[in-house]
Amino acid sequence: MAKVTLQNQAYRMILERIIRHEFKPGEPMRESKLAAALGISVTPVREALHQLEREGWLETFPCRGAFLRKITPREIEEFRIMRETLELACVDAFLKHAEDEDCEALRRNIAESEALLEELRSAPPSPDEMDMRWRFIDSAFHQLIISGTHSARLIAEAEKWSMQIQVYMQSQHDERTCEERLDSKSQVLRQHQAILLALEMARKEQGIWVEAARTLVRAHLPGAGRFDGTSEGNSGKGRRKSHGKRA
Repeated sequence: MAKVTLQNQAYRMILERIIRHEFKPGEPMRESKLAAALGISVTPVREALHQLEREGWLETFPCRGAFLRKITPREIEEFRIMRETLELACVDAFLKHAEDEDCEALRRNIAESEALLEELRSAPPSPDEMDMRWRFIDSAFHQLIISGTHSARLIAEAEKWSMQIQVYMQSQHDERTCEERLDSKSQVLRQHQAILLALEMARKEQGIWVEAARTLVRAHLPGAGRFDGTSEGNSGKGRRKSHGKRA
């Protein structure tokens, strides 16, 4: 296997473990220990750790090595601002460069969201599992809009921010009832449906639909103020209260 492939493999495997909270903030990221756990050599692990440090996941101290960083609320707020700016800019880029397949991918996401919401209503899982499953499909809708720009740089940056926001969000406490969460998710779905309609009409007719698409996305995005990397915070009663990590 090529060296670059091994580095990418190590990067993905370590990042997945970070997202699953297998490492705790402040925990040392030892090259030899990680290499043994992943079953690969130290060199690609070292290169993967350098990449994770550049992306803001790790911090390195002289003579001590790399440690997993704790993402702060201020950083998440900065990610939110960057994400809102990027996604608003991506509306115009989507309308210029998106292909029919990109709109079809958004339609599939809407259909999957409808099916998931029905499933969650008929057989509600635990609140945390409910939010995790919804967050994935909700975030994917926004990622698909960015993917429709066909800009590799924009796609990579948005993916990085989204993952860091999700890791932060998973450590927060939500006191809303299941019914309140479901109502919020239902409203998010309706907003996504409206955005997709505006995007599709703007691709065909331009005119007022272009501004309609911008307006709908702009109105939708401020809900990310709850730092969850999705749009749910602006769509339903019951705000999230942060009380630190779960016991």
